[in-house]
Amino acid sequence: MRKFVYKIGENFEGKEAKAFLRHMGYSADIIKELKKGRLLVNGSEAYTVRKLHAADVLETIFPDEVSDIEPNINPCIKLIYSDKDIAVLYKPPYVPTHQSLGHYRDTLANHFAALFPDTRFRTATRLDKNTSGLCLTALNKLSSAIVCAHKPKKLYYAAVKGDIPFSGTINAPIEREREGDIKRIVTPEGKPSVTHYKTVRKKGEYRLLEVELETGRTHQIRVHMAYIGFPLLGDELYGGETELISRQALHCGKIEFFHPITKEKMSFEQPVPEDMEKIFQN
Repeated sequence: MRKFVYKIGENFEGKEAKAFLRHMGYSADIIKELKKGRLLVNGSEAYTVRKLHAADVLETIFPDEVSDIEPNINPCIKLIYSDKDIAVLYKPPYVPTHQSLGHYRDTLANHFAALFPDTRFRTATRLDKNTSGLCLTALNKLSSAIVCAHKPKKLYYAAVKGDIPFSGTINAPIEREREGDIKRIVTPEGKPSVTHYKTVRKKGEYRLLEVELETGRTHQIRVHMAYIGFPLLGDELYGGETELISRQALHCGKIEFFHPITKEKMSFEQPVPEDMEKIFQN
């Protein structure tokens, strides 16, 4: 169970509890769920229309949740950080984030279920199966709502081949190639998509790029780099060469966000993994 306790200030004198909760980042759906027994004012059960007074103590209660995901530890996944509200994990390549056909026990979700058995798996960030890097998860419904409303900032590393301009911005809309197909393409009918990159390392004809996203479309980095003629190494779906690496050379190496409850600025980094690092070794 997770309980949040707030002391009401004078600026909420005479206002309803739901107004205060909205101010604290509670979504409309969560406020609706705070039924009898899950919202207390001065220790007594209350409704969200309850008028508040300065110095009142308001509490919200989030009971433990039952996960229907089979727990299964993956020793290659690392728990980087956790507290009562969030957890940051490192997902290696070749590990799916969520369960899907053929992947019922080998996902990040299975590992999470083993670490946090009384918590639903909620990702605030998500990575493709063959993309490595940091994943932010929320340990309760409130933290999830707040984190997702204020999108974390992610920094990616990508490896390409060729004399790509040192830095640049790609502003090109993205959509599915065909209905129901996983592959995406740049098309005028697509959703607005903006990617920024700069070169941080060179070795011969290979370049390591630092990439930031303004938008978060599926496969955005992979699609945009292929669109400008520099598909990610190892990315067979979008035309990348596979001699040096057997998966798309893409890694989420840094994530920054404000903690959903404490509001503290949080920052985590994870170095480029070995299979990408080998491309640039002498």
